Amino acid sequence: IIARDIYGQDKIVRAIAYLTMGYSLGPIFTPPIGGFLVETSGWRSVLILALAAGIFIVVLVYFLIDETQPENNLNNNQNNCHRSLFSDYYLLFRDIKFTSLTFQIGLSTGAFFALATGAAFIMIEHLGRPASEYGLYFTLLPCGYLLGNFVSGRLGSQISIETMVLISTGIMVVAICSFAVFTLWGNISPLVLFGFGSVLTFGQGMNTPFAQSGLLRVPSNLIGTAGGIGAFAQMFGAAVFSQLYGFAADGTPSNLAIIVGAATFLAFVFATINFCKRPFKLPQPT
Repeated sequence: IIARDIYGQDKIVRAIAYLTMGYSLGPIFTPPIGGFLVETSGWRSVLILALAAGIFIVVLVYFLIDETQPENNLNNNQNNCHRSLFSDYYLLFRDIKFTSLTFQIGLSTGAFFALATGAAFIMIEHLGRPASEYGLYFTLLPCGYLLGNFVSGRLGSQISIETMVLISTGIMVVAICSFAVFTLWGNISPLVLFGFGSVLTFGQGMNTPFAQSGLLRVPSNLIGTAGGIGAFAQMFGAAVFSQLYGFAADGTPSNLAIIVGAATFLAFVFATINFCKRPFKLPQPT
């Protein structure tokens, strides 16, 4: 929402892409840092570091980030404060493109997190590899996501949101189908798991900035609700599919391919709906 206020709808894809590149750096650098802290100072030191980092971020936000919403939008929101939350939901979900993007970003995020959850089981239980080797291979997943963010940032508004969401989800489908083929052949190795996994996260990294910016193509008085729905969809999808794999996990890659594949194919269905349908014209604030 802050990115849209500052950069506008035309540049929001590029802004979100570069912002999420920073988000993807965490899974690359924090595992070795956490491992070092656990070995030298015990597991509580990880929590202390997280607390200190959180306090530092709150202080930075308080002193450096001002209100970014234009004054006229603030006045409009105050004039429309009598609207109920459920009426905002009703207005937003009447738009088939908003609804399809909400499900698409939730399902694609679910596929990403189910893969990240299952990769540890496959490496350690099925392949019998040490945790240290898993940590090295795991960096391929956030690196793929980082590269996808970079590509989205370079493309910016040159390609429509609908087209890019469909293409990026298609890349995810190709990745999980390729992994499923190798699973059926019984030819599973760390390179197969994380190689195709990095292709899937590359597609997810391309998808996220475009899908998020698409969810914010709403009147200014609905941006906060739309942003909250998008964030909830991502976290809910991640939790549901990670938990599904937890229930189904048996140490083999078959269930991982099925669950990630189901989430990815459903995401592609909603991406197709978003590509084909015309938006419902939402009422503008008065």
